[in-house]
Amino acid sequence: MDTLEGLEKLVRKARQEEPPVFAVAEHVQLRVRFQRPHALTLIPLEVLGGLSAVAASIIVSMAVELWKYMSHPVMELLAPLPEIPLW
Repeated sequence: MDTLEGLEKLVRKARQEEPPVFAVAEHVQLRVRFQRPHALTLIPLEVLGGLSAVAASIIVSMAVELWKYMSHPVMELLAPLPEIPLW
């Protein structure tokens, strides 16, 4: 019981105390206002886009050349693939 009474006394004292007040809003607003934004670099994205464009142009040019070599392109697309024996 002594422990509970001691805890009750501490609770009463804690409720009577005034919590400390700190004015930090102005400091935070000043720091946010004067903080410079980080520089954003798009170089990796540009390099990836350039490489993708080069790869796509190579694929398209190869597809056009292979399309020219087909005897009849539409029939080649519709024809089943011939079976190739392995041995």
